[in-house]
Amino acid sequence: MHRFPLLWRPDTYQLSQKVETNDYFYVLNTQQGLSDNHVLQMMQLTDVRLAVRTPKGINLYDGRRFSLIPLPAEKAENITKYKGQTHLYADSQDRLWVKEYQKIFCILLAEGRILEHPLDALSGNGKENKMKMMRNGPTRNDIQDLFVDSRKNVWVVMGDSLLNTQNGNLIHLKKEWGCLQDLDTDGRQIYAFMESGIVAVFLNDKLTYTASAYSTAEAINQDPELTLQVRALVEQHLEDGEYGVEQLAQDLCMERTGLYKKLTALTNTTPVAFIRSIRLHRAAALLQEGKQSVNEITFATEIQSYVFRTGQIINPLI
Repeated sequence: MHRFPLLWRPDTYQLSQKVETNDYFYVLNTQQGLSDNHVLQMMQLTDVRLAVRTPKGINLYDGRRFSLIPLPAEKAENITKYKGQTHLYADSQDRLWVKEYQKIFCILLAEGRILEHPLDALSGNGKENKMKMMRNGPTRNDIQDLFVDSRKNVWVVMGDSLLNTQNGNLIHLKKEWGCLQDLDTDGRQIYAFMESGIVAVFLNDKLTYTASAYSTAEAINQDPELTLQVRALVEQHLEDGEYGVEQLAQDLCMERTGLYKKLTALTNTTPVAFIRSIRLHRAAALLQEGKQSVNEITFATEIQSYVFRTGQIINPLI
């Protein structure tokens, strides 16, 4: 992972403003109080402060100095549907949401501290307490993802429902659309951007129309992307020996049987064998680099069940 210094223009109110001839910038790094030069994400807040996520926490820069708010792992809440990288949201109640792979933190910006159990704190909002009913009802829908739109409303994904925590508006998402990747509103309509390329548009909680980012021909050609997604997920979990087809299907928002049929058709091999081949090829590449011992490679790729002989990996697929 590369490390970059921050460039800060002290009179900037929008990070995307055009750079003028007389503009000047400062380099901000650990010498100026940043906790770590490894920056995961950053955004400018409405009060002009800069929020910077580093491995040590959230760094708030007021133009003079940084203040650090640590984000200990035990303070995170689980959001199982989010499989992306670090994302920052600022909502209308002066809260900063730090969303990361399957977990989320919340910071009270006015107080400069982390909020414990932030998802529970959302329950009292809305015209009706629909969230409480959904979480405590017979199906017990947990909050699986969270978004903030451009008007700073907080939305949560619960099963196949999308709930606006401010006004209680509830939207139904179809399974065949895949997971929700982003959303926004123009003040009237809600635009839901799905992983399948579908954009679903809602008015008064009702679906008005859908549009696709792909033509029919392009949609057909999206299938090979599945192999890239599988490869990326397996490589992300190389050190997890328990990561198999069940978890892979869940992470892809697919049924196990559907994944089996689709991946077998694309690769002419079973998902189990395909996962195993990814681990083996990664181990072979590490072995060829010669920077790690056989034991270290075995641990890093979780291939204890495969045999190393005379410095070579025996691939059972060959």
